[in-house]
Amino acid sequence: MLSIAFLKSSIIAMLGLFLALSLLIFTRTDLSWSMSRILWILFGVLVFIIPTPFLIPGKPLAQWGVLTISYEGVETASAIFFRCLAVSTLALAMIGSATLYDLIRGARGLGLSGKISSIFWLSIRHLDLLSHEFKRMRVALRARGFKMNSGLGSYKQLAKLSANLLVRALDRSERVGLAIRARGFQGNFTSLYQAKTTWRDTCFFLAMLSFATLLLGLDFWITQ
Repeated sequence: MLSIAFLKSSIIAMLGLFLALSLLIFTRTDLSWSMSRILWILFGVLVFIIPTPFLIPGKPLAQWGVLTISYEGVETASAIFFRCLAVSTLALAMIGSATLYDLIRGARGLGLSGKISSIFWLSIRHLDLLSHEFKRMRVALRARGFKMNSGLGSYKQLAKLSANLLVRALDRSERVGLAIRARGFQGNFTSLYQAKTTWRDTCFFLAMLSFATLLLGLDFWITQ
């Protein structure tokens, strides 16, 4: 991700996107899950990409009145576009190919503080509990014939629902705190499984390092 973020050439950034998509396929991530999120990222990036060719001065490619598209603007917009998609694809490949527990345990193995790891893990679990609680409350409202509209009554009902959800969140947090204390929690993230580095992990690390070095080398050679 860092190597792709520093790329300046749009061609090398496009090559980085191709490698990221290949990794996404090789990790056997759910493609429908990944592509739906990539499309949302694509729409968000286009908001910043479309004005870029008109804002950067340089060699003109096309002109409509006072609007001029420059070659440097197109090159910059293309590089930003491919870099954003490549970094997002790599993030989806990492998140989609492992559980949250494995990701936090991996971050812990890379030197992340045990207390910070515990905060992340407990926050994710607490959000999951709140999500289930919100779904239960929504089903209860639908069973009572509630329909959301722009009327004042709907906003009052949503305010009551938000207050009730906040009270439930506080109650849940106290119960979770008592439960983890009863299990001897000391404030540090611990795992029952000892991580072991295999030859596949080493080969994968060397491959990723080689691809990152290759992209940076090609980008430096082209932009010079």
